[in-house]
This record gives sequence, structure tokens and C-alpha cells, in this order.
Amino acid sequence: MLRVFSHKGITPAHANFGWFIPPVSQLIIPAAGLELAELYPQAVELTFGLSMISFGVGFFLFLFVGAVVYHRYVYH
Repeated sequence: MLRVFSHKGITPAHANFGWFIPPVSQLIIPAAGLELAELYPQAVELTFGLSMISFGVGFFLFLFVGAVVYHRYVYH
């Protein structure tokens, strides 16, 4: 990703918001996981734990990918 955003021939169009698909998908998993926890109370610890891990991964992905994309827009 560093090469893509630091190369001189790459235009700002390459820094589109499609880069946010992985972080957003990781942030959607907790919503589904908490719904599943209500349906399957015998596995509430597992679904809650996986949902919170997914939320943490998505949160930090959003921070790091967002910083890279916005950095490219600001400094272009």
C-alpha cells in the first residue's frame, strides 16, 4: 500500500473510498454476532467474544486505512 500511495504516477482517483470495504465489513460483523447471541444463548460467550474481536480489528483498520487515504488526498 505504501508503494501505491507514494508513487508519483498514481493520481488521487486511485485513493477512492473502496479502500474502506475491509474495515466496514469488520465493523458489520458485531451487529450480526450480537443478534446471533440472542438466538443461541448457549454460545453467547463465543459470539460476543468474536464480535468484540471483529469490532477491534475493524476499528483499527478504519483508523489506519483512513489515515492513509486522507493523507493521500491532503498531500496530493
